[in-house]
Amino acid sequence: MIRVTGAMFKRLVEEQNWQTKISWFEPKPKFQTFHSVWHDFNVGELGEFHPPDESAPVVCVMDTGVTAGNPFLEPVTRDDLLHSFLRKAPENPFDEFGHGSGVASLVGYYAVNLEKGAANSANVWVAGARVLDENNELEDERLFSAVIREVVGMFVPKGVRIFVLAIGDAGKKWNPATKRTIPRKSWVARTLDHLSRQHDIVFVTCTGNLDRSSVRCFLDEGISYPEYLVDEDSRILDPGQAALALTVGSIAPGTLVVSSPGTAIASAHQPSPFTRSGPGIRNEIKPELVEYGGNLIRDASGDWVTENPGTNVVMASHQLSPAVCHDQGTSYAAPRAAYKLAQVLGDLEDLDVGSVSSALLKAFLVNSATYRGDNDALQHVQNRLDKQRQWLNVLGYGFPDHVRATYCDDYSTILYYQGEITPNDVAFFDVPIPDSLRDSGSTKRLTVTVVHTPEVQRWGLERYTGTDLKWRMFRGNVRQDDVIAAMATDEEATNENDPESDDIELPNELKFLHKINRRSRGVVQHDIHEWTQHREGYSDSYYTLAIAAYERWSRKNPANVPIAVVIRLEDLGRVAKVYADVSRILAELQIESEARQ
Repeated sequence: MIRVTGAMFKRLVEEQNWQTKISWFEPKPKFQTFHSVWHDFNVGELGEFHPPDESAPVVCVMDTGVTAGNPFLEPVTRDDLLHSFLRKAPENPFDEFGHGSGVASLVGYYAVNLEKGAANSANVWVAGARVLDENNELEDERLFSAVIREVVGMFVPKGVRIFVLAIGDAGKKWNPATKRTIPRKSWVARTLDHLSRQHDIVFVTCTGNLDRSSVRCFLDEGISYPEYLVDEDSRILDPGQAALALTVGSIAPGTLVVSSPGTAIASAHQPSPFTRSGPGIRNEIKPELVEYGGNLIRDASGDWVTENPGTNVVMASHQLSPAVCHDQGTSYAAPRAAYKLAQVLGDLEDLDVGSVSSALLKAFLVNSATYRGDNDALQHVQNRLDKQRQWLNVLGYGFPDHVRATYCDDYSTILYYQGEITPNDVAFFDVPIPDSLRDSGSTKRLTVTVVHTPEVQRWGLERYTGTDLKWRMFRGNVRQDDVIAAMATDEEATNENDPESDDIELPNELKFLHKINRRSRGVVQHDIHEWTQHREGYSDSYYTLAIAAYERWSRKNPANVPIAVVIRLEDLGRVAKVYADVSRILAELQIESEARQ
């Protein structure tokens, strides 16, 4: 019982029939407030700090530097992984501004724990690349792209596969006006794409932030939340539009407001009021993922919009004391996604997958994404941003779960592939779907993520990627000639500027959540198919995943394109034991293959 009337409490205590059933009365709980935790915080009263395992992945933070002496950062950094790329301070890799250290702590821990006696256990090593000065600015007369190349050139040989660039150029919004007026070769996003393919690495970047004055102006002009998030002036900042990078937007962790008469603008798990929106270079879905980055509050009269300690993200500071600070922004969502990406990399290496490509790494993490919060909160955003499904360019494919990314149980299983695809070809994959799904009357789900790593243009923006992909999935065997013909028609019908253009559907083709033309614009293509009744005959043969590669540049010898596929099959009713069934089918297939050889 949480609360009872006085009369009922008297009965519970005094009446004999209740005395035989009640063992004890729990004392009134004492809740801690944010202020009590924050103001009483003493780093000396924390529990132990545990460094990552020696073999844990390393993530490079390209920012204002990292203060290695901070008690939260000391366990996750090593002297050989801290470097300055500033010409005026080449021997000082430490953070003099405060941004990079906060980002680094979220890369190492995901979240810091301030409770008395709490242990903080890190799972990721942090490499620090100081590229910004004490004013959070790039040095004069230096090209940012050149600095980024220097950083990658130093850290890739050290085994670093993941780079966090949680900054954006406020002068370069990726919208129609700036695409026309800013020189095409000056976009930093292009450099990230070239380096991603050249070194098979992953850049994790962010959408950038709307400042609080801009949010207030939108609201004062009658453009309400969340509609203003898809305004042309709210577009993603360079380099967030990079085609081969994972771009991260922000959602609100909650609505707690402390010591203020204001109220939170966003509900829990809704888009943060400051997060920017896509689409990306080719009108693809951007951001791909969202993470917790904070919230903003507004007073009842609407006179001001501001941040609040209760809605901010808590992280390490760039000082020894106080060792923590709090702030809000998409730049604090990106490192949390990088933390999860590193966890997936470590899991795949432990599972002895072999050489994990950047495409496979992204595919596993994106395939784990779901939309957080209750349906009402999500439905509110979707309804308000329903025109051409604009909400996808705010929330992306959802919130990643690094545990779910590689986890299987009796009722769910994961299939994956990494390799190459030849341009102007169609690859066919058999996907086993067991007949035991007929025993479950609950929802069944197929989650498919296809990622490729194409070449990108060095100068222009039209036909930016050298190869495009489109994929379809069919129930049972299909005539490959029919699929190839449909894929050829797909290429002719593609309209990059109209995500709502009609798609051609073939017999036995599965209907996924997003239309083919929408999901096929980017290098990360993710979709979900759900069904309830698994009819007789559905599993008479394998399902077929068909992936077509279209060459966009005329070349005599086009290069093969790295590709990765991750598929999760699950019975949400937890009746059909699909893991064992799929494993048995694959084992039988292997035996048949060996017999044919």
